Amino acid sequence: MFDITKSEDKNNSDPDQILIKKEFKYLKFGREQSKYVVTLIDERGYEIVRGYGTSNIEAINDMHSNII
Repeated sequence: MFDITKSEDKNNSDPDQILIKKEFKYLKFGREQSKYVVTLIDERGYEIVRGYGTSNIEAINDMHSNII
């Protein structure tokens, strides 16, 4: 479906981005096969909606478009 290049993979493993990710209270970041996944979760930890992409930003944008 989506292919992640080595440069994109390197950019997404940047330690600064990991610190930023921890600041998102209701977003869960992950990887499935060769794509990035962002999941909106509620206070109990239930998954509400997901977004997929070749980067974390693309996955967030996809999740956002699924909500609208």
